[in-house]
Amino acid sequence: MLPFGPIELTLIAGYLASLIGLGWLGLRARREQSLQDFYLAGRGIGFVVLLLTLYATQYSGNTLFAFTGKTYRIGYAWVVCLQFMTAIVVFYLLLAPRLQSLSRHYNFVTPGDYLQHRFGSRVLSVICTLVMVIALTNFLLAQLKAMGEAMRGFVPAHPDEA
Repeated sequence: MLPFGPIELTLIAGYLASLIGLGWLGLRARREQSLQDFYLAGRGIGFVVLLLTLYATQYSGNTLFAFTGKTYRIGYAWVVCLQFMTAIVVFYLLLAPRLQSLSRHYNFVTPGDYLQHRFGSRVLSVICTLVMVIALTNFLLAQLKAMGEAMRGFVPAHPDEA
């Protein structure tokens, strides 16, 4: 049994209920039944929600578990990874405004849509999609491993005690 008392279980239940409530509110707020509305929230995400989304993307299980472990193993030299993460934000700031205006004008939903428009190649769009799926699969597996490592802290050390 997990070592949660009634307070912890109440907090977890409240969190899950709030997620369901937010999902229900989001479903009611839908403007249309389209891919653009589904993937891009109707292009109406506010600044705070966008900021929290980018924060959750940037600082994930990889950041909390993998980077800290690697820093422990390698030492101070690995702190350079912080500069890489900052460089990604700078790249977003340079590239995103132009891509956003193009996306609104031509109704792009995915990076493949942009590449197909820019180079006129459906094959390039499919290749881009496949590369993204492979990369996201690895990212998802890393997140699942991080969740497993986090859960290991909650469960007993020996399977016989479970």
